[in-house]
Amino acid sequence: MDKKDKAFVLGAILLIGGILSILIIGIVTTYFDFLLNTMDLRIEMPGLKEVHSSISFFTSICLILIVLGALITALNVNKK
Repeated sequence: MDKKDKAFVLGAILLIGGILSILIIGIVTTYFDFLLNTMDLRIEMPGLKEVHSSISFFTSICLILIVLGALITALNVNKK
C-alpha cells in the first residue's frame, strides 16, 4: 500500500466510523428520551443537562470526523 491508499483507507474509516457513531448516539438518545417520557422521570433528574450537553459535544466531534473523512477521501480520489 502506498501513501495514497493509506490516506484513502483512513478517510473511509473516519467517514464510516463517524456515521456509525452518530447512528448509535441517535438510537441511544431516542431510547433514553422514550424511557424518560413513558416513565414520567422528567422530574428533576440530577445530571440530565450534563448528559445532553455531553451527547451534543460527542455528536459534533463525530460530525467533524465525517467531514474530515469525506475531505480526505475526496482529495485522494481526485489524485488517482
